[in-house]
Amino acid sequence: MKPVQWLSRLVIETGILHIMDNLPEGSKKVVMPLRFSTNLQQGIHNANEINKKFDYKNRLDKQDLVMLLVHECADINDKEGGRHYWVFNVNLRDGRFEVLDSNRKLDNIELMNTASTIAGVVRQLWRKHYPKFSIEHFQIIDIDVPKQQG
Repeated sequence: MKPVQWLSRLVIETGILHIMDNLPEGSKKVVMPLRFSTNLQQGIHNANEINKKFDYKNRLDKQDLVMLLVHECADINDKEGGRHYWVFNVNLRDGRFEVLDSNRKLDNIELMNTASTIAGVVRQLWRKHYPKFSIEHFQIIDIDVPKQQG
């Protein structure tokens, strides 16, 4: 990657598929497809593919970490969905939602709004598929990661 260059969603999605396929045996991490983030940012949780991934038979409640790569949508009509990627984690081991953003912190209102929307949708999905394991108390926290220059 070149600094300050843009990556298409297809390249990122391909990378995520590679990561998912190459997690070590017995890993307690799940990486969700990039395409989920557009629906989650819009508060959509009834899409079939998303429900299938959250379905009880997949036992997400037995994982340590569920990772969602977010391609932030400034304009939901933009086919590419935005120009900035960041990560939203459901950290089941530590009982919290985590935001990893190389450009902003949670004091940025747009980032906090998007993270709150995704957390709300994840909570709805969780209530539906894992009613015996509550994540209602999970708070959204900022994970300090190196920040982009410029």
